[in-house]
Amino acid sequence: MRSLSARRSRVIVALCSFTVALSLVACLTALPAAVAQPAPKHYAQVLKACPAPAPGNATCFALVRKPVASPAPGKAPSAGAQPFVVGGGAASVGPAGGLTPEDLASAYGYSPTATGAGQTVGIVDAFDDSAIESDLGEFDTHYGLPACTTASGCFKKVGQTGSSSSLPAADTSGWSVEIALDVETVHAACPNCRILLVEGNDPSFANLAAAVNEAVVLGATVVSNSYGGHESGPGSTERAAYNHAGVPIVASTGDDGYYGWDWVNEFGPFEGEEMPNFPASLASTVAVGGTTLKLEPDGSRANETVWNNNGPGDAIGEEELRREGATGGGCSKLFTAQPWQHAVAGFAATGCGTTRLDADVSAVADPLTGLDIYDTYNCGAACTGLDVGWETIGGTSLSAPFVSSLYGLAGGGNGVSDPALTLYGHATDASLRFDVEKGGNGFCGGESTAECVKPNSTLGEVDCEGTTACNAVAGFDGPSGIGTPKGLGLFKPLLPTAVISPPGSLIAGTAASFSAGASSDPYPGGSITGASWDFGDGTTGAGVSASHVYGAPGTDTVTLTVSDAYGLSSNAVGASVSVGASPGGGGGGGSTTTATTATVAVVPNSAFPTAHAALNAKTGAIKFTTSVLDPGTFSWLATFQNGKFGAFASASKCKTGFVKLAGKCLPAKIVFAKGSKLVGAPGSVSVTLKPSASALKALKKARRQKKGLPVTIVFSFKSSLGGSAVSHTQSVTVRLEK
Repeated sequence: MRSLSARRSRVIVALCSFTVALSLVACLTALPAAVAQPAPKHYAQVLKACPAPAPGNATCFALVRKPVASPAPGKAPSAGAQPFVVGGGAASVGPAGGLTPEDLASAYGYSPTATGAGQTVGIVDAFDDSAIESDLGEFDTHYGLPACTTASGCFKKVGQTGSSSSLPAADTSGWSVEIALDVETVHAACPNCRILLVEGNDPSFANLAAAVNEAVVLGATVVSNSYGGHESGPGSTERAAYNHAGVPIVASTGDDGYYGWDWVNEFGPFEGEEMPNFPASLASTVAVGGTTLKLEPDGSRANETVWNNNGPGDAIGEEELRREGATGGGCSKLFTAQPWQHAVAGFAATGCGTTRLDADVSAVADPLTGLDIYDTYNCGAACTGLDVGWETIGGTSLSAPFVSSLYGLAGGGNGVSDPALTLYGHATDASLRFDVEKGGNGFCGGESTAECVKPNSTLGEVDCEGTTACNAVAGFDGPSGIGTPKGLGLFKPLLPTAVISPPGSLIAGTAASFSAGASSDPYPGGSITGASWDFGDGTTGAGVSASHVYGAPGTDTVTLTVSDAYGLSSNAVGASVSVGASPGGGGGGGSTTTATTATVAVVPNSAFPTAHAALNAKTGAIKFTTSVLDPGTFSWLATFQNGKFGAFASASKCKTGFVKLAGKCLPAKIVFAKGSKLVGAPGSVSVTLKPSASALKALKKARRQKKGLPVTIVFSFKSSLGGSAVSHTQSVTVRLEK
């Protein structure tokens, strides 16, 4: 075992090839404009904004990308410097060479202004940043975002007691960088969300917990926490502060890898402190891991992998003798996994047994692909070496407020008591999540046990050694959870589905059994535990199986609502039932008995959920899967806009539905695919939309320009039992691979 330095140094990771004094714009404009040129290498160091946590305290997870000079030809870069691609590969670049709000929206497929009204994102940090509101104003002005001020009611800053006048001491330790990142990230992703910044008196677990409670008291519908420390530190009072029914309490998993292992690069082997970070390790939080995000020139996601700048087998960190940074996580040593996490497909392979595992979900965190924010507050000696103004900031301190914003855009907790549950309902839905399948946040960095000799015997528990607790795989894993978002659907809850199974016949005066046993629950480990019946004759019942006696013949409407083990209830469904007369006869010297058999007619139901999409990137075909409650006809019409991938000329002097292109009035929309399918019985429905000749031509043209083709699909289903058709409109961007 090599000797490791016992000093505390700031983590340094590679950045840019221009000097600090050289502007990024000048650097970029000096490059030739050749189309096929490889992305130029720039270099930087990464600095931790906040110091290591003292016992009983947390540290912020903000990481600052600091540009350094490129090495001379034939020379190695300076110590700690790593290369990065400006803007993550996107053509849209921030003032300091990082990601922009537009890049985030494009990469993760959401509209920042579509929703968010009525939502308040609470942000908890330590100490006071007196410049935050003015810095947010400059950020908004540069990116063309709506102003968010105290005067407008969009922004509010208070201390941990809720006072806007009695604030903590001014920051002198770097937390102001965290504050700027958190506030500006939230407003970038959700401009319609209100922002409530609650500043703790200091970074002690006790005061941060008090700030979280105050945020909820003051109306926060989501609370973002970009900090952490050893999970063994906080007591029961502090733990309880991160459990508020219906409010997503979002927390960063940390920046030092699985169990914080990359500290060994500076301090030597672990000594019994292998554990994940609090509060992310609490089962009541939404734990957010970090990724390295690579973009296409148009800002769409090219790829996403587990963030670990130490390199496979710690090749970089060991050589540099420094913590290069990696997304945090690991199996909790104290807390039990929620039943939905324990039951999710793939959890057994993590090796965590019954304990909680970070993360639940993940998003961009790599400081080499961080977000450009504006920060002018000078915290003194602790901020020495940091730029004043525009900076590129990353770490899981970026991923947590970003995911908090997406919760806000999607409506907050949406009535779900444990909002992390919502994510797991979509754990296998490829249309709503990007599956992070490469990399690892342990010492081996995703290498196999054959490539990476088991390091735990000499360094402590620095790797999960072959399990998925620290290695990415298809499906659920420790570093990335269920993956990263595609749009907002990941944050919108599913509900149980109620299905009425009536008896074969109903006769007045005779008991008959109704069953809800065919109902289903969408969540891992979930089950239908309750059912409420309205039999349509003024009486009600309860239970998955319910017996009922109708007093008179006729037609009644039965209504059913089911509930699951997680406290969620279905939408009500109804069925029309016909009740026959009791057997009987009358008069004269005798009688005959005729029994009337009931017929059960289900009320026509053409409703169906949003279809899940799976793209064949080789052919451009899209497979959609949904489900229906009746037999009937399922149809679809997919179109794309005429012109250059949705941007076309004015439609002046052309009739409705046409646009002017090359001097001619042409149809505004071109058919990608259309068709219909007869569905013989309730259940799953799958259809494959194959691109038309015109669509395939457009797809190939888009591929040459490294773009995708936006396609709009209108699905319609009409029950064969009658009633009106129901339609849904969905949008996808189709990309062809070479």
